[in-house]
Amino acid sequence: MSEIGKRANWALLIIGIMAISPEPAQAYIDPGSGSYVIQVALASLFGFLFVLKSYWVSLKTMVSRMFSKSQQNESATQQSKTQ
Repeated sequence: MSEIGKRANWALLIIGIMAISPEPAQAYIDPGSGSYVIQVALASLFGFLFVLKSYWVSLKTMVSRMFSKSQQNESATQQSKTQ
């Protein structure tokens, strides 16, 4: 593993430990900041859903082609084994 990969693993481990053992924060979030955080979260969610809806047909056909090709290959393999 490269040096960068090792550092990334250590960084993720440290961040994970910090995330599961939070310290009490002596902080105040005013209503304006709280509503802004909620607005950003909802905008991100709706943006993701819009992009998913926009590309749904393309994704659906791509996935169906991938699985139909693998099914055709499997059926061809099974037919050659039986002959």
